[in-house]
Amino acid sequence: MSGDLLWDNVAFLCGFESAAGTDDYIDESEYAHPITSFFNAPNADTSVFKFGTSSAYFDGVNYVLQTPNDPAFDFGDEDFTIEAWIRKPGSTVLGDVICSLWRNGTGQQSWLFGIDTSDELYFAYSTDGSDSFVLSEPMPGYSDNFWYHVAVARHG
Repeated sequence: MSGDLLWDNVAFLCGFESAAGTDDYIDESEYAHPITSFFNAPNADTSVFKFGTSSAYFDGVNYVLQTPNDPAFDFGDEDFTIEAWIRKPGSTVLGDVICSLWRNGTGQQSWLFGIDTSDELYFAYSTDGSDSFVLSEPMPGYSDNFWYHVAVARHG
């Protein structure tokens, strides 16, 4: 992307631009990962959006998008940033995953970024599939029907 000095480091970028009632989302990064639904696909909502003309609406009941595994999602000991814009509609309780790479088994690197049922932002990371590092942060003032930029980063 012209003018973005870090564009070469972007492994996945989805703005959830789609026509109303559809689920044809694309990865806008240079990787162009295919995005498919698992269980139910979240529909595009053209009445509520932060950028562009739509957002993906996940109603909290088995709405999952997935993309094939890629070495770009394995952070190892490199710097990384995961970020998203989220909005909690009405009085629903999130308690959900924003994004993750979770593998079961010994020796498997895995990570998970989400919001727990107490509305705390959390990040869990495992380098071996059994021990994990968990970071949790309260989100004071987290209210319904507002957009929030959330991020987790590791540097150094």
